[in-house]
Amino acid sequence: MDNGKIKTTPSWDKTKEQLWEEAFEGLEDPASVKRFFLFSRKMLMRSVAAALILLVLTLSGIFIPVRRYDSSIINKTSVYLPDSSMVVLNAGSTLSYNLISWFFNRKVKMDGEAYFEVVPGGSFNVKSNRGEVVVKGTSFNIFDRPEGYKVHCITGKVMVKSGGEIAELTKGKLVILVGDVFNVRDFENESEAIGWKNGVFSFNSVPLKDVIAEVERQFGIKVKVKGNIDYIYTGFFTKERSPEQVLEIIGKPFGIEFSIEK
Repeated sequence: MDNGKIKTTPSWDKTKEQLWEEAFEGLEDPASVKRFFLFSRKMLMRSVAAALILLVLTLSGIFIPVRRYDSSIINKTSVYLPDSSMVVLNAGSTLSYNLISWFFNRKVKMDGEAYFEVVPGGSFNVKSNRGEVVVKGTSFNIFDRPEGYKVHCITGKVMVKSGGEIAELTKGKLVILVGDVFNVRDFENESEAIGWKNGVFSFNSVPLKDVIAEVERQFGIKVKVKGNIDYIYTGFFTKERSPEQVLEIIGKPFGIEFSIEK
């Protein structure tokens, strides 16, 4: 028997096209599938574009979450940073930092006066108008106001930069920016550096006009000055006294009477 020549007749009477349609009738219409694919692709492209735009805006600083703290005139403010380092802002001072970049680079900006207790770790950087302080874990005080720039090292070591000047301070050392030059010296006690935290303001050979500026800031007043105040002052005042009493004590050695503008 020649099997190659055997022919059989199918037991159904449907065409190939009908069988194909019945076998695949559960599948979605190819046009629908195509439309769905195109829709998904458009959504994906839009999502990618949105993510890129957000990334660009973030890198450009528009959406970067910046934490800012302002200490009003008269009052001081305590701030705890993400690493538990503590900052105390004196009256009329500000502090800010970038919450995202903080975890890669501990860096803050300040204006005015602030006391820092930095938790040991990587480099900690404080940028202000006239200088920059770099530490790893220590305590220090920065004063950066129109009256001048100075840094007291309370514990550990700090490095201070301003323009082309660099000074490395150890405990008990103070640096003052005189013109464009650093003047490093010892300071007698912590009260001179951070007594303000307890309401005590000490001055060692400071221009009298700068002392008056501090009185105005701490009491929220404007002082009337008659005559010459081109003097150097050494002494202190406390916020336990009234501003009138403080002005009387400060002016008496120079025979100057100060008054408060109403």
